[in-house]
Amino acid sequence: MPERNVMVISHLWTTNTICENYCDGIKENSDNYCFVDYMYLYIKTGKKGFERKIEGMIIEKRINYIFFILGSSDLTFDINFIKKLSESSFIVMNFFDTEYFFDSSDKYYAQAANLVLLPDYLSKFRYELLNINAMCSFSLFSKSRYSCRNNLEKNIDVSFVGSLLTKNRKEYIDYLVKNNVRIEPYGEGTSNGYVGFDNMLSIFRGSKINLNFTSTNADSTLFGLNIKNRIKQCKGRPIEIALCGGFVLSEYAPGMEKMFEIGKEIDVFRTKEELLQKIHYYLINEKERDDIAGRGHERAIEDYDAKTAFAKIFSNINIYAKRDSNVHLDEDFIRNYATFRFLYIGLFLLNRKYKNAFEEFRVFLKYRKINYRSFRMHCRYVAAIFFYKHKRAKNILRNILGLPKYPYDAPSKAELTI
Repeated sequence: MPERNVMVISHLWTTNTICENYCDGIKENSDNYCFVDYMYLYIKTGKKGFERKIEGMIIEKRINYIFFILGSSDLTFDINFIKKLSESSFIVMNFFDTEYFFDSSDKYYAQAANLVLLPDYLSKFRYELLNINAMCSFSLFSKSRYSCRNNLEKNIDVSFVGSLLTKNRKEYIDYLVKNNVRIEPYGEGTSNGYVGFDNMLSIFRGSKINLNFTSTNADSTLFGLNIKNRIKQCKGRPIEIALCGGFVLSEYAPGMEKMFEIGKEIDVFRTKEELLQKIHYYLINEKERDDIAGRGHERAIEDYDAKTAFAKIFSNINIYAKRDSNVHLDEDFIRNYATFRFLYIGLFLLNRKYKNAFEEFRVFLKYRKINYRSFRMHCRYVAAIFFYKHKRAKNILRNILGLPKYPYDAPSKAELTI
């Protein structure tokens, strides 16, 4: 059996460890492993330099599998470059929020892949309709990062960790408070504020009931349409809670019954009234609550530990021959890809790499199409990064310009482990 010489192209965000979990799982199942922080390398070398570097590494290290673990709606890469890589290597692409970005970006990049990994069960059928191999893995995590401490005292009745600025969440929390539920919310827009990773795990372990919501503000995304606010998303948070041994009470999303068995491994609600009723029920019925949490923990360990999941993926990976080598592009994607160049133009200018900024501008001129909504957001993000480096002006100008609180991470200083 040939060696698994694997390259992972990703970026390790400081505010989210999900990509790190995937990288851990892939590395554990590789004979030779090579990680590329694509944002760091792209900023360092520019488009042409980046592509030459990747191609050289593939030849030097005899790479036969390439995993793209990218941020949602990321349009860094030239599809023709990925298609060229697919001629010599097996390409796997993971799309985290494909429910929202399938039409604007994901389905186009997927054409260059042998296999698409998804955290959403229903979305895989959309790729199958396009004659693209797709597998639902749900979200994967390294179980070593999430320990279960059964003897930890559960001194929080109900908790929620996440932003209250997202659609309907504050309405649900206020309803519970009005009905005398002792709930502790943590995150943006809450009185407790943002909590770090370790504190978040302690909250999961120390709560009798952990809430999860499945709505997202689609109109705040780069290519959002208001109709997407109807989407309920199978998030990774229930898996994180279950890995810690916590009891999950989640807003329902289609496909969630494929992630966990409802009523046996987690439970769900669909309305405020049903949420309140189930909170009262599970606060009283401690044994049933703990039994469900225990079975959920076992399921999470078995199916959603990254090392175990990627072992299963690799064991069957070679059955996924690319079905169609043609790549079809439409005007909307071309417009979004061309507009995305302005994010890198701004980042290159901030780093005084004027030649690379001009290179990106030439790509834009090739297509001469622009998505003005995305253009404005890219400008705001670049401005946010600039003011992040000039902290005195940051707070004042954020209020004036309406800058986002958590912009794209500035290029990391992580070493390329190559």
